[in-house]
Amino acid sequence: MVEQATHNRLVTGSNPVGAKSLKSKWVGAECCSNCGCELGLTRYRTFGTLIANAHWKQIMSKATIVPELLELFRQYGYDGVSIARISEATGLGKASLYHHFPNGKEQMGKEVLDYIHEAIKTSFIEPLKSKSSPRQKLGDMAKVIEEFYDSGRKGCLIEGLTLGDASELFQQAVAKSVEAWLQAIAEVGLEAGLTKKVARERAENVLIAVQGGLVLSRSLNNCAPFKRVANAIPDMVLSGKLY
Repeated sequence: MVEQATHNRLVTGSNPVGAKSLKSKWVGAECCSNCGCELGLTRYRTFGTLIANAHWKQIMSKATIVPELLELFRQYGYDGVSIARISEATGLGKASLYHHFPNGKEQMGKEVLDYIHEAIKTSFIEPLKSKSSPRQKLGDMAKVIEEFYDSGRKGCLIEGLTLGDASELFQQAVAKSVEAWLQAIAEVGLEAGLTKKVARERAENVLIAVQGGLVLSRSLNNCAPFKRVANAIPDMVLSGKLY
């Protein structure tokens, strides 16, 4: 049974540990059996540590863990993420992590790549398969790209999974996802009347610009360069203009 004082702090959203810097993150909810409030899987994160009350459930499904892993690999790179860091970020002990991922960090990386491949297919490529005009298709994809990378604030997962030891493990899988994306962009160029060679080159230019925009925006702590690249994607493919 949750003590009433603690319960009241949680229901009202007040800080459960009294730290002004604490930021809350909702990662799922399930009705509390004591009062019907939605507290079941709510967690609070402060400086990477999850603060959990005794009546909160400690079970995370693999579907919940993989997006957490994605953000860790994106922020620190594959080589920079240890099992201890993953345990801290997810709030799960090593035994629980190995229950979900018996082959350890390598399996985690592969499942993150599967997740990314599906995201590229459904979020980046699907807009390019619609019945809209080529410009509209590319514009819709550009909006998804800007959202996925948080206007340039988030790093590129592809880089994190192709450096160091990760290169040998994941290069082929990364290449498969990138190639599918390039082909989808090039097909829009073909639809717009470009030659196969030009369509391919312009598709490659889009990804080159996106990666460069990410690096510059994060280096300068300024989202403007990345936003400019994203907005220019239709013209980059259809007119060959470089932002």
